[in-house]
Amino acid sequence: MTINIKQIKSQKLETGVLQGHFIISNLLKGQGLTIGNTFRRILLSNVFGTSIVGINIPGVTSEFSSIYGLREDVFEFLLNLKDIILRSNLDIVHYGIIKIKGPGILTASAIHFNSNIQIINPNQYLATIYHKENYIFEIIALKNKGYIVNKNIILRYPNFLNIEAVYFSILNVNYRINFSNSFFSGDSLLLEITTNGSILPNEAIIYSSKLLKNLFNSIFLFRNRLFF
Repeated sequence: MTINIKQIKSQKLETGVLQGHFIISNLLKGQGLTIGNTFRRILLSNVFGTSIVGINIPGVTSEFSSIYGLREDVFEFLLNLKDIILRSNLDIVHYGIIKIKGPGILTASAIHFNSNIQIINPNQYLATIYHKENYIFEIIALKNKGYIVNKNIILRYPNFLNIEAVYFSILNVNYRINFSNSFFSGDSLLLEITTNGSILPNEAIIYSSKLLKNLFNSIFLFRNRLFF
C-alpha cells in the first residue's frame, strides 16, 4: 500500500494562531503511533523561530529601571517585546529600530527592521507614552529554536538589555489514530498542528519531514560500517 497524506482543514483564529489538520492514510499496523509520536517530538523541539533577544534603551542599564515618559517600567516593556511574533527565513542577526514621538500608544508596528523580516502581530501592545518626547530604541532579533537565555548578547552588545527569547513557533501538536478493521486498507493518522502564525502548518510538516529524511539518510550512508 502507498502512504497518502493530505491537508483536510486549515483555519486562522482571531489571535493569529494557525491550525492545520492532516490525515496520513494506508499505514501498517503500529506505524500510526510511531509516525505520530515522531512528528510531535520533531515539530515541538526542532522547528526554528525568530525572536527579539536584546534592546538598547538610552540611559537604561537594568531591567529593574523606569523609562521617563513611559507608563510601563523596563521589565514590563521587555515582557511585551517578548510577545512579538516574527517570521524570517534568514539565519542572520536582524537589527531593528523604533522611532516614535509621544504622547501615544507604542505597538510592534513601530519597529522597522533592516532585513527581510515580517511582524506577524503588528498590533501587539508595547507601552503607553504620556510625555511629548522623542524616543529611539535599537533592537536585535535572532533565529533559533527552543527557549534560550542569550547571555552573550550582553557581552557582544554592551549597551543592550538581554531578553530571554522564546523561539517556539509550534504551539501544539496532537494526533489520533484511526484503526482499520479491513484487510485491504491500513490505519490512518490524524495530525493537528497549531502554530503562532510565523510558520504555516503545512510548512512545518514539510520541514520536519526533511529533518527526518536527512537523519535516516545519514544513517544509510554509513550502512557499510554496520557489518564487520
